[in-house]
Amino acid sequence: TAIYESRYDGEQWSAPAHVASLHEEGFNNAEPVYSPDGKWLYFTSTRPPGNPPWNTKVFRAPTTQSGYGSVELVDVAIPVSAPVFYPQITQTGDLLFTSGGLPGKGRGDVYVANLADSGYQRPTSVPGDFNTQSEEWDLIEHPNALLRLWVSGREGGAGKIDIYFARKDSRGQWSAAKNFTALNTPGVETAPKLSPDSEVLFFQRIVNKREQMFWVRLASVLPRN
Repeated sequence: TAIYESRYDGEQWSAPAHVASLHEEGFNNAEPVYSPDGKWLYFTSTRPPGNPPWNTKVFRAPTTQSGYGSVELVDVAIPVSAPVFYPQITQTGDLLFTSGGLPGKGRGDVYVANLADSGYQRPTSVPGDFNTQSEEWDLIEHPNALLRLWVSGREGGAGKIDIYFARKDSRGQWSAAKNFTALNTPGVETAPKLSPDSEVLFFQRIVNKREQMFWVRLASVLPRN
């Protein structure tokens, strides 16, 4: 896999173009996401210290006026054998990600590595009703830090794989996982992402065995409670 980009000129999007500066021959590069301030692009890659086909690590590159700067490894204290997927940076700089190679509840869990002055602290399983004995991934957090969305294969959903959400209350506690019923079908929904202003929710749905991208105004589908 490789990373592509389209640029908006105020009227239309350009044709997708391969981002060659992020590429390293012989290795996969995927799951790009910008930091909240837009200064960094984070992504996963099987380049060392990872290895093909699935042992990915998190890398990042600074954004520049012409594209991207030099790629660097994001140093997180995890075993070399543990793959890291779906990175997401919160407003406070913490790193959310998915892995199936760390202690957890299921086949794949979501973790957080908190940012400290010395760098990222050792990852821990995200507390609350986020992980199950099934598998979870694609955890994202709204910039207001009061809403999280993620993907889960837990029982009781609308389909095989669904998008869920949770809210943080005034005590700082996260609610139980809630199925995002306005989005989910008997099929598969994954990859929730928010626009820079957080007003639009993008997600992926498999239709007739093809992965397709959808978007919707978040406020129009998110339950009030």
